[in-house]
Amino acid sequence: MISSPAIQAAFQRLRGPEALRLARFAGVSLFCAALHNLIVIGATLAGWGYVAGALLSYAVLVPTSYAINVRVVFRSEASVRSFLLFAATLVLNVPGTVALLFLFHDRMGAPIIMASPAVSVVMFAWNYVAARLITAGDASPVRLWATRLSSRRA
Repeated sequence: MISSPAIQAAFQRLRGPEALRLARFAGVSLFCAALHNLIVIGATLAGWGYVAGALLSYAVLVPTSYAINVRVVFRSEASVRSFLLFAATLVLNVPGTVALLFLFHDRMGAPIIMASPAVSVVMFAWNYVAARLITAGDASPVRLWATRLSSRRA
């Protein structure tokens, strides 16, 4: 039995629209992860290395992922501001991806065809939270929390 009202509310949201949004995000993430892995693995096997692959993947996937997240996942309005926030947030994926690839591939000895998908799985949660906070507009959990906090002070 769940006793915390906050936890109960979170579970209720996952049964409604948030569950559908998460399912759409998972589908988009699978597509983007597949494209990312093709780019990183291809660049590595071509001799460019996974750092170049991660940078190329960033350049290709940021506009692609943003457009799909805005239209399909969060069904919100695209804007230059939200695109720049999205790109800035995803730029954190580059050092995260490179560090995890270094750990899995170079240090642990996993083949790149296994290391790259493993990194994609690790990055999934970070990307959902970041995309949700940035592209949700007025329904953003950060905006809703700030609104509730300011209304309590008044």
